[in-house]
Amino acid sequence: MKRKIGIALACLILVTAVFTGCASTKLAEGFDKDAVIEKAKQTVDVINTLDYAAMTALMRDDLEAQLSSDKLKEAWDKKLTELGAFEKIDNVSVVGQKTEQSDYAVAVVVAKYKNGNAIYTLSFDPDMELAGMYMK
Repeated sequence: MKRKIGIALACLILVTAVFTGCASTKLAEGFDKDAVIEKAKQTVDVINTLDYAAMTALMRDDLEAQLSSDKLKEAWDKKLTELGAFEKIDNVSVVGQKTEQSDYAVAVVVAKYKNGNAIYTLSFDPDMELAGMYMK
């Protein structure tokens, strides 16, 4: 079971690394910064419900195929529970990412919880589907 979690996390890190390795900082045409910020905040709201099926429903099909709700729960549940009650979003920054396949908008969200902070890196494709997610 730990091996499956490790593989899932490795895939997630790989997807995030691909996006961060090709940074351009400027959002590509078709992305609206305010819309990306709003979508990122909505995604964090879903994360805070601890409803992992709802989280995976936000994902693009290829990411959802790699990261089931059960795998996500195994990877994130303990950390989110330890963080305690959500208090507020401290900051959201948005940058553009370009790969050979597509353009992406990446939102880095700093969320404050009762027992600490979480930093979410959320990548959205041009259809505003979640193409990558990482929590630190």
